[in-house]
Amino acid sequence: FEEEILRPRATAALDAVLAAYCRVYTSDKEHYSQGKTMDVDKPANPWAQPSTSDTMCMSQSSTTNFDALARSLLPLLWSSAKSTQPKASRLAAARWANDLVKPIHRSSACHILCFLAGDTDVTASAVAREGLGLASQGIDQDITTLVHEVEDGADLPDFQEFVNAVFADTTGTSTISVYRDFSPRAQGAALRFGLNCLLADLYGGEDEAVAAYMNAISSSLSDLDAASSARGTGRGREALDLLDCCCFCLAGVLGTSSYARLAFVRSASVNHQYISSLAITAASSKARRLLAECCGCLYEDKNIWASEGEGMIPTEDSCATRNWAKASGIVDAFSLCASKLKEMRQTLFMAGEVHGAAHLGSRCVRAFRLHAVGAAETAADDDYPQCWTASAGIVSALGHGTLHSDDAIGNACSQGLAVAFSYDQVDAPELDQRLYEGTSKAFEDLVVALKKYGNGDNTDPQRASLLAKAAGSMLAATTSSSGVTISMSDKDDSPSLGNLRLQCVDALFALLGSMSCRKDPEVSLVVGEALVQYADAYSPEGAEWSSPSTAEPDEFDQSFAANLPPHRHVLYVAPAMLALVAHAAAMVNKNSIYASRHFVSEMLRSQWTSKRHSSNFLLGRESCCLGLAACHGLASATAFSNNQASRLNERLLNAFGTTTNDGGSAMQETAAQNRERLRQENRDGDAGVGAAASMMQDFGMDADAIAEAGGVAGMSEAALNSYREMGAAAMALGRPDILYSLLLLSTSDPIWSTPAFRSRYNASALLGEAASDTGRNIQEIQRALRPHLGKLIPRLLRACNDPRKETREQMTVLWVGLTGGGAESRSAITEHLLTTLDALINDATNKLWRARVGACGALADVIVGRSWTELGGGGAAMDDEDAIAPDGSGSTAKAAVRLLRLLRVTTRSLDDVRLTVRESGEALGRSVRALTIRLCDPSSNMSTDDIFQSGDSSRAVQYDVDARAAAATALRWLVKHGLNQPSAEATGFCLSTLLGVIDVAKHSTLQPVLPDLIYSLLMAMSGLEPAALNYLQTRAAGRDIDGAPGASGYDRLERLRLQMAQSGPIAGALTKCLGLIRFLDADAQKRIIPHLDAALRQGAGFATRAAVADAVTSLCSSSPSAFKIAGHSSTNPTVRLLRALYFASEREKGAGARDKMAHALGSLAELAPGHSVRVLALRACERYSASVGGTNNDPAARRAAAAALRSIAVRASTQFSDGGSNDVWCRRVLPLAFLGRKDDDKKVASLWEEVWDEGGTVANTGGAAEGFGVLLEEKLLSSLVRTCMDALDDVSWSRRVTACEALIELADMNVLSPAPRSTKDETKPVSTRSLHRERRRAQASAEVLAICTRMIAKSRLWAGKNVLVKATAKIASKWAILGVIEDTDMKIFGSEEAGNCEWMPIRTEIEDWNSLFVDDKWFKDSSSSSSSMLEEDKSIIVEAKSFDASDVKNGSGNEEEESDLDFKDEDKIFGSEKLMISSSDLPDDDGDIPTSYGALTVSGLCRLLLEQGLLSTKAAAIDNEILLPYRAEALQALSDLLNSLRPAPSSSNKAQLASTHDIYLYSMIAPTLISEVCIKTLSDSNDAAPKKETQPPLITARCLGCLSAVMWQGIGDREDGNEAENVAALSKIFLELCGGKQPAWTVREAAALAACSLAERAAPSRICKHVTITTLLECTIQTQKDRKFWRVRMAGLKLLHALVNRAGSFSDASGSVVAGGSDAADRQLILEAVLPEKERIQKIARSSLTDNEAKVTAVATEICGALSWWP
Repeated sequence: FEEEILRPRATAALDAVLAAYCRVYTSDKEHYSQGKTMDVDKPANPWAQPSTSDTMCMSQSSTTNFDALARSLLPLLWSSAKSTQPKASRLAAARWANDLVKPIHRSSACHILCFLAGDTDVTASAVAREGLGLASQGIDQDITTLVHEVEDGADLPDFQEFVNAVFADTTGTSTISVYRDFSPRAQGAALRFGLNCLLADLYGGEDEAVAAYMNAISSSLSDLDAASSARGTGRGREALDLLDCCCFCLAGVLGTSSYARLAFVRSASVNHQYISSLAITAASSKARRLLAECCGCLYEDKNIWASEGEGMIPTEDSCATRNWAKASGIVDAFSLCASKLKEMRQTLFMAGEVHGAAHLGSRCVRAFRLHAVGAAETAADDDYPQCWTASAGIVSALGHGTLHSDDAIGNACSQGLAVAFSYDQVDAPELDQRLYEGTSKAFEDLVVALKKYGNGDNTDPQRASLLAKAAGSMLAATTSSSGVTISMSDKDDSPSLGNLRLQCVDALFALLGSMSCRKDPEVSLVVGEALVQYADAYSPEGAEWSSPSTAEPDEFDQSFAANLPPHRHVLYVAPAMLALVAHAAAMVNKNSIYASRHFVSEMLRSQWTSKRHSSNFLLGRESCCLGLAACHGLASATAFSNNQASRLNERLLNAFGTTTNDGGSAMQETAAQNRERLRQENRDGDAGVGAAASMMQDFGMDADAIAEAGGVAGMSEAALNSYREMGAAAMALGRPDILYSLLLLSTSDPIWSTPAFRSRYNASALLGEAASDTGRNIQEIQRALRPHLGKLIPRLLRACNDPRKETREQMTVLWVGLTGGGAESRSAITEHLLTTLDALINDATNKLWRARVGACGALADVIVGRSWTELGGGGAAMDDEDAIAPDGSGSTAKAAVRLLRLLRVTTRSLDDVRLTVRESGEALGRSVRALTIRLCDPSSNMSTDDIFQSGDSSRAVQYDVDARAAAATALRWLVKHGLNQPSAEATGFCLSTLLGVIDVAKHSTLQPVLPDLIYSLLMAMSGLEPAALNYLQTRAAGRDIDGAPGASGYDRLERLRLQMAQSGPIAGALTKCLGLIRFLDADAQKRIIPHLDAALRQGAGFATRAAVADAVTSLCSSSPSAFKIAGHSSTNPTVRLLRALYFASEREKGAGARDKMAHALGSLAELAPGHSVRVLALRACERYSASVGGTNNDPAARRAAAAALRSIAVRASTQFSDGGSNDVWCRRVLPLAFLGRKDDDKKVASLWEEVWDEGGTVANTGGAAEGFGVLLEEKLLSSLVRTCMDALDDVSWSRRVTACEALIELADMNVLSPAPRSTKDETKPVSTRSLHRERRRAQASAEVLAICTRMIAKSRLWAGKNVLVKATAKIASKWAILGVIEDTDMKIFGSEEAGNCEWMPIRTEIEDWNSLFVDDKWFKDSSSSSSSMLEEDKSIIVEAKSFDASDVKNGSGNEEEESDLDFKDEDKIFGSEKLMISSSDLPDDDGDIPTSYGALTVSGLCRLLLEQGLLSTKAAAIDNEILLPYRAEALQALSDLLNSLRPAPSSSNKAQLASTHDIYLYSMIAPTLISEVCIKTLSDSNDAAPKKETQPPLITARCLGCLSAVMWQGIGDREDGNEAENVAALSKIFLELCGGKQPAWTVREAAALAACSLAERAAPSRICKHVTITTLLECTIQTQKDRKFWRVRMAGLKLLHALVNRAGSFSDASGSVVAGGSDAADRQLILEAVLPEKERIQKIARSSLTDNEAKVTAVATEICGALSWWP
């Protein structure tokens, strides 16, 4: 584990040491090169004295013994290179060997690299191959090309040393690996590198070294062949690669070393016979081809074959064909190849063997054909005729093979024909007649193959190229037999060999315009090379060619062409072929004697005497360039006269622009198009004011004096391609000869660098000495163009960025050639930077789109890394007019002007109508952005400064000044114009640049533009947001995505958009700008507030408004003084911003943005004037009150108001301590908050809860809420009651319900109840403050009861009226027990009078069934309406349900698309502040609430509740969903009120009075309940009884509850009592209702509980009756039968428990009073009556102990415990 941790550190340390030693070695090498010697002795061990400092390293660098270092490193490197070592170790060995050891000891280092070249690690292998120079050498590289590369390559080790090190036959246990220990890949690398060393050896290597190298190759071949034939393992990938490498190296060594050929022939195992057979059977096609090449090298060398029976090498005179044929074994090779090629005509054959036979046979034919030339044939040569026959057969078979469907065989046969008819001399040798027949057959098949694979469905460019090469070789070799007629198969019409040659030539010409040429332009070059071979095959000195006697016709004539000799034939048909003129120029430049050859002479003649244009090259633009250069080179090499050279140059320049009909020509233009072009350029007359004329004027030439050069100089400058640029430049310089060198420099196609064409189409071959390797021509061109370089650079750079790929590539090559490329090009541009920039900026706004594309691309490259000084220097440009330089002042413009022009040009190009211009503008935008940011950053200039000048303070000051000027210029333009661009791309560029400048600019630079900058950034938050997000959010409105309550798709997308905006670069820049505000002075800070207000009001998206809110929040904490602005509220920016925040939060649709604005509003309220904050709070309260319920329901307004006040309470809580003269917070805000806590919307309710908690705390502790008690509710009681009364008086049902719930809460908190009084000292007088407190409570309760009771009495029903009933009963219950004037102390109501109190909430002792209030006769005056209400209820109108979806406003606004907020309604909402402060709408502060009604009576309230609870449901207008809850709540309120009247058992007098009043209430209420409800229910359950109106079970249950509550203590004891007081009858009624015939469990439970109340309150004399006890026990039994509802069972057990408690036990004290008020005698009487039922009672209780409900078992346990004391 530790090794794995330390290995990276060790690797890094090794790399550092390696780099150090490489630097030391380089330093020593330079030291030696300067002729210095070292005087200090070198240490023997370089590792013994490591350097400890830079000084020691420098001093020891000259004394290091690198030879000793290398010797000490080699063992370490070999140990590290082993395959058992880690990858890092092997990689380090490769690097050390390549970088350090190789320069010191090449052979040893290359030995290690060869071994590592076969490593399994790809990186180590690549490093090793790179060090050996094998990485750039291709697999299919030609031997000849390899020779040239090795001669031009780097230094290689000595061949002898390398062979001795790698291929030595060492024995023992040496740690150094040799060739036989290498892996197959390493062996291949060693062989290839050995061949390179051999080719680089001046003397061809020592014989011993060559022999060792050959032995290694031979052993590898034999091993691979044996492995392949024996075990089948020699065909793996590595084995095949090694086989190919062996064959390649064998071909290379045999082709270059005569000793190697002789030694190979005389070898006993691997010799020529072995490789001839292996060339047929080898597994690799490349190996077969190379082995055949090896055989050809051996066959063609006559000196290596000894005479038969002799061991010496024969001389040339003694070598006979017979001896050569037998010694070389070529006869056997002929026989083998012929037999294999015959198999090709069969259906089944071995394709690999046929492939090898094609290559080997072609080598044999070539060797035999060339050997037979000039050799004497004797009769003794028996094998001679056989060889000719075999040769003819092989040639015929190869021709037939060109038509084979297998591409590998067809290509092999084509290559075979090219080899078989090839030759090494300048003139083609004479073809033997015995090959005529085979050659004719091959021609026939070759013509068919050219037509088949050159065009049509079988088009194959590669195969067509090979066929063209074969045709060229055959045409050249058969030149001597062109007029021979061959008789084949007894046909008299057999074509002659000459006719077949013409057919082949026509097929080649047809191939030029075929599909193959269009697919691969290289085919055209190959065809041209083939035609060159045909045209210049034979031209010895003195040779004459026959020509037609007729003159050359004006039009092309096919018959005339057929009678021409080959050189004239080709030039007549295709005079404008690059291969023709290039061949002629190369021949003449190579040797001037070749100028007399017929082909060259004809070529020269056709250049100036031919009637047809001969310089229109048909092979494409680059072919034109090379062709024109070749024509010029040919003319220069043939020593024309000055007159002839001038004429030829003029024709060449005119030909450069001449129109052709080929799609790839240099210029496409018809005569009509030329006239139209001249007319558009105003050059059809004598004007001469076109763009070309302007270009000539730039070169200082008169446009009228220059003749048109093929249309090049006269073309519009903006439309010039690369060729027109070069032609115009050459003409402008007066050096037409420079054009040809420029043409060569502009070629960039990779085809000209391939090994096949490199030597024939380079500058030396085409131009001769003018383009020699010394580069004199290039230097001369550079010197000639130097005066005009300033005007030429913009055009060249623009052409290098032309939209056309060909022009761009060619001009790039030309640019590199002219300027040198790299740093030299950069320095040339820097020298003419200002003129170049100005010209390119002007071209970027050209009306021609190609000029704009090129100019933008050139500008993107030119401005990279430029400084402010390089751009012209100077100060900042603060005026837009500075960017528009007047005519002729471009050179005097400063850097600021150029920066502004660059910004304008970039934004214009990004908004261009052309897509290509926009794409180029994107590249320019990136460069301009980087340049602008760099110029605005002073540290970037310092970082690029010289290390020795970095401490110069003056330079740092200048850099800071330049950065300030650049930032001021860029920021002003970007803020003012950049972010207002019509194009999204241009706006994005400006914004990105602006953010970058903000990120690097200093604070002092940003301060002058900070307000406008912040405003622009805020507006950009929404302006640059994709519109698709708004679309998605609008469409997702109201859809619940995740199923969570309230989490709509709209809000989710809004949160995502806010997160994106807040995490973006704009938010970062805005944060930085806001952070700078605290460094400004107070006046500068205050100038930012109006911009924030403007951004909030003008922002079109919620992202901007949310950002403004965040900015306000941030500034409130960081720069609070910015908001301390004096002035009237209508003009105060702080107040306007405060109002705008509230208005925007109310109108905002998204919850996230609303929360942010509410948060900002609270932060700003802390700093705003208190008067304005109170006005805002009042209006928020009004908006909330006006937006609750009904058609005015507006959830958004309610949320906004609550959120605003909550934010003020939380973040500006100090405002609550100052309510102004009208105490706004305590009189309006906090009371409304108390009601708002009951809002239906939980979110709004939680907001109001925080307002009440936070604001109330401040108001309570700060003294703003002055009142009585400790609770805030009591202190604000007057305001709370007033607010509740206003809400009750509202038309909105929701507000009524909220007010009722608030009143219920006040009652539950004992605020609307009598004040608590001390019971310790009742004689102590009550203080005035306590009286005042009690009076406020009584008055508030009286006012509430009066209003609520009257609202209940109204016949109109509305949703939530049941809550009103509940609130009324709750408050009345608090005061009802104190409603007896005689025994009640009036001080409890706050009255000092003892007899009466005007504001007494309720009176209990008054027994007036017709009065609701004291003596008002309410029910008597409205008896008719009451009777109607009780009986028919037709006048009751139930209003429609609240919260109807059709009437409710959708406050979220999700159905509308996002837009800017209309702030015109802001004044309507806020109005005038003077009106708002009026105290008329605020409650009084004295705490006295005047009551307009008399005291409420308990009897009247009970009657009212009873009548409301017994409303009939017959009327169709009644909605039972509203009526039923209302009736149930009225009856429940009646029950609660009656239960509150229970007297305290401690006061007998009061109990007696209460009991009298209870009897009165029972007598008035019970008959109605029993007769109207219970009897109706019984009749419903009894089928025999008459049917009456059915009451809902809930109403029946509540009626039973009221009946239970109205029973008085001792019921049934009165003698004059009515039937309703009959205990036995009541018990029977309850028994019927508890029975199983009653389906409603609520009724059964209520009946059991009523029976329980009867058992508790019945008189002892009545409860002792046996029938009563039996009936009550039966009620319990009936309830226990209900096994479904445990509440019914528990009610029955409570009945039984009450009965047992009435009986008591013997242990009770005799005088004590138990539950029910019974004394000991009564209990004894009851016990005796119940005791007989003890067993039944005990059985019922015990059976209930096993009940599933715990509450039931608890009651049963108590019963069992009480029974345990019974006797």
